[in-house]
Amino acid sequence: MVGDISVEAGITLTVLPSTTFIFDGPYAFTVGGTLLTEGTEEDSVIFTCDPELTRWGGLRFIGGACSDSRLAYCLIEYGSADVGGGIFCDDIVFPTFTHCTIINSSATDGGGVYCDAGSHPSFANCIIRDNLADDGGGGMYCLGGSSPSFTDCAVNSNDAVDGGGVYCEGSSPIFMESAIDSNEAEDEGGGVYCTMGGPIFTKSTLSHNMAGNDQDSEGDEAGDSGATIAGRFSPIVF
Repeated sequence: MVGDISVEAGITLTVLPSTTFIFDGPYAFTVGGTLLTEGTEEDSVIFTCDPELTRWGGLRFIGGACSDSRLAYCLIEYGSADVGGGIFCDDIVFPTFTHCTIINSSATDGGGVYCDAGSHPSFANCIIRDNLADDGGGGMYCLGGSSPSFTDCAVNSNDAVDGGGVYCEGSSPIFMESAIDSNEAEDEGGGVYCTMGGPIFTKSTLSHNMAGNDQDSEGDEAGDSGATIAGRFSPIVF
């Protein structure tokens, strides 16, 4: 692909199984309308590039008009941006992701996923793995009143300075029957780092996460292999 791709408000783009988007530069796929990917377990939809030559700008969901977007069986890899290397959600959007893999993407914040401004994307049976943030949230960065939900998802092997797996800033992500494991932070919160947030964990596990500072900001042991959760917040665990 040469150049940015944009789905404008009022437009619906349906992508059939076995479709592959290969970007040859730092171009973004911006969704202001409706994006429907109809991948299957056998024939997924792929968003990628040749990482030895370039990185592309990731999927950008902006504006409430894209809230009907539904992505199924997608592979999103090798994205790179200032925020949200793989997926960026902003301005009260509600896209749905099922059986998607976000992998090998990078950003300053939110290597895999970035949610802001009241966005509420939902992820089910998704994998967020091997992503990198130069600052916060290797797997994902959530702020601005956003409340993404994750059901039967795996957030693993991501890296950041703070919040190797997840970084929350004034947000309330929901994790149901999900696993946050084997993530790493240079400073704090190998699994999760939160400030002014209230994440909710239901039948979920946090394990084998590591951080350079193996105690949380209040001085309590925070994990079985280095810090799992760090910061000042009020988690709700069921």
